[in-house]
Amino acid sequence: MRSVDLSTAAGSAPPAERAEIARKMRHLRNRMEEFLPDGLQVRSGILPEGWGFVDIRLPRLESRTAAAYLHAQFGIASAPPDEGGMLRFLVTNRVRFEDMDYVQGAVTELFSLPAGGQNAPGS
Repeated sequence: MRSVDLSTAAGSAPPAERAEIARKMRHLRNRMEEFLPDGLQVRSGILPEGWGFVDIRLPRLESRTAAAYLHAQFGIASAPPDEGGMLRFLVTNRVRFEDMDYVQGAVTELFSLPAGGQNAPGS
């Protein structure tokens, strides 16, 4: 199984890599925005430390269930959902553009889960 860690970022992003991190964050955001017609909510930005983030909320699935499913089925680690229930993907210098495309494919699978996430890990 592939492993993609979008769960942590330590310290500050190296200044020389911040533009590349921003490009990766925009790439992931754009991939997630393809699901807007399906009800996905998306927000993104750059943290003060220079790391990027993309937050998502699925229309019918609790974010903790979605995070458990992504980790168990696809090896994708995300940051814990925030107080508003949005699942956070942290974009650091460790991730590649190919990882963003892999995450999009995994999120596609989340839309096929039944409402409430029955039969998903963590449900």
